[in-house]
Amino acid sequence: MVTHREPKLTRKETSLFLGLTIARAGDLKAKKGRRQQWSDANVAQWVALRGGKYVGEKLDGGGDVTHLVCSRGEFRRRGGFNHGHDPATPKLSKTCQIVSPDWLEDSMLKKKRQPEHDFSHVEQLKRERNREQKALMAIKGLEKAEKEVDPNFYHLHRDHTFFQYEVALTRRVWVAKEGVFQEERHLLSLYESNTGKPHLYWFVAKFYKKKGDSPSGFHRPSHAPGVFAREFAHFEYFFQEKAGIPWAERLVKAGTAGKDRFQYQPPTGGKPVGWAPAQYIPAEIPVIGTADVATDDTPDSDTPPPAATDTDGNNGQDTLSKIAAVAAEMSDAPGQTDQLMTPAPSPRADLSIRVTSFMPQKNEDEKQIGPATPSVDTPAASWPTFGTTPCTMMELTA
Repeated sequence: MVTHREPKLTRKETSLFLGLTIARAGDLKAKKGRRQQWSDANVAQWVALRGGKYVGEKLDGGGDVTHLVCSRGEFRRRGGFNHGHDPATPKLSKTCQIVSPDWLEDSMLKKKRQPEHDFSHVEQLKRERNREQKALMAIKGLEKAEKEVDPNFYHLHRDHTFFQYEVALTRRVWVAKEGVFQEERHLLSLYESNTGKPHLYWFVAKFYKKKGDSPSGFHRPSHAPGVFAREFAHFEYFFQEKAGIPWAERLVKAGTAGKDRFQYQPPTGGKPVGWAPAQYIPAEIPVIGTADVATDDTPDSDTPPPAATDTDGNNGQDTLSKIAAVAAEMSDAPGQTDQLMTPAPSPRADLSIRVTSFMPQKNEDEKQIGPATPSVDTPAASWPTFGTTPCTMMELTA
């Protein structure tokens, strides 16, 4: 009779399950013929040879069990071993790892303890629930996008004063049947897309019949998102139709409309109130920035470039004076001609050098064009340098 012998283990393998107490739940033998030798006696021997302890199905819940091995079906049948709701399932410690039999098998075959995270039933259940939650959020977003805006792709717009464009308009209405006042409310929202620039915008208004109810009506004039100017115009028009005052004058005319109109209450307590023209901002409200709605910072092409000035504001005259002084000093100083290299004779002795000071200008094609203003003739001392400071240019004149 041939007996099965365990192969000789290395020193590293003998401590593979050192300090671990492994238990099982249900049968570990697979239905398709795999793991037919996975009896309690064999598994206990394999674990013991590798420094661990196998206790079978003896789950006492005392916290000694570090790993519980079970199939996916057994994990679901027992309710995920959640707080011991099943009387036949003792409560496990919070540190107990609930893994599949593949973790035990792969650890022994690969001669290395595998990470429990990849074989954990609890982690797999979390991943499934996250997928279900994302799918549910997508469904809710699609349902909400039919009347409003999908919150997965849009957020409320904020201007440069950090004012959030979600404005509430309220009106008290007497309900004779119930004998009470009800507060009707319009909620105006201007949404901005989460994608990169240029952003898309979408205006939506919701109507609430009374406080605490779900919205009973929606108003979305645009069938698709668009540029800021269009959607902000919808926002301003709806605000003026319901409140009776222009949006730009809301801070000074709030509460001045009739009782049949919806009322707007500006934010208080130092909160941002949004951009408004300076003439419509009350004195008690601090002005945050003076930027207009337009954001085009491109200078007007008809605006003439600034005159060439140096750091002292002398329109480049000091620079020319310094150049002339240096040139005269070099030509008059004794012994300088012996120390400097003799220049080659000019082929056109009848030409003189004209030095011009100018501020570099650029046309639409970003090319350098001619000087702005000419200056007096002076001997050349250096080549022109181009940048943001006044430059000099030499030209030959007959």
